[in-house]
Amino acid sequence: MSHRPPTLAERLFGRRRAFILEWRYQIRSSLLPVISVALLLVLFIVTIHLGNVEATRRLVQAAPNLKPLLEGQDRAMLFLILSASGVYLLAVLILGLIDSHRTVGALHHVEQRLKALRAGDWNTPMVLRQSDNFQDLGAEIGRTLGYLRSGVEEDVTALGEAIERLEGAVSPGHPLGEVRRILSALRSHKQSFLKAAPPAARAPASAEREPAPVSP
Repeated sequence: MSHRPPTLAERLFGRRRAFILEWRYQIRSSLLPVISVALLLVLFIVTIHLGNVEATRRLVQAAPNLKPLLEGQDRAMLFLILSASGVYLLAVLILGLIDSHRTVGALHHVEQRLKALRAGDWNTPMVLRQSDNFQDLGAEIGRTLGYLRSGVEEDVTALGEAIERLEGAVSPGHPLGEVRRILSALRSHKQSFLKAAPPAARAPASAEREPAPVSP
């Protein structure tokens, strides 16, 4: 099945259903640069406007008949500067929201994937959008699943060996028979885990395993 090529907007911003996932974080992180730039723009606009007013005052003293024209030019320039500043601040806000979504979107995807793992879905790969931050998270989660699977496989092997030894040494009615039953149930539980976990999550044989892996 062929997929349609991404549009220009999707190449720039990624494929997103919504840009606002965490209102508090995204608005706060986006407004901080907007407020900082706005303060600088206010100082710039005030300085330019006061300079224009002073220049107009001197020209009016030399040519009073030009006062309406000069004051109209000052108002037009002030309106143009304010309009451009407003557009610039809006662009900064939008770009801030887009950039914050590259972080929030990645974390949201990780959260949803972990919930799916807890619900037993081991087959969906952990893949982030190309424009998202934390691109190495998906690979790291895959490696973690590989280590977990490798540890469970070793546990199943060890449990099987222990059960075989108990079967040969324990007579019917012996108290250790209950121990063998518990070990068999534990091995069955771990084997069901291995059936659910995808083989692609297996860690490389050359990878160094951490001590005492956590079993489910």
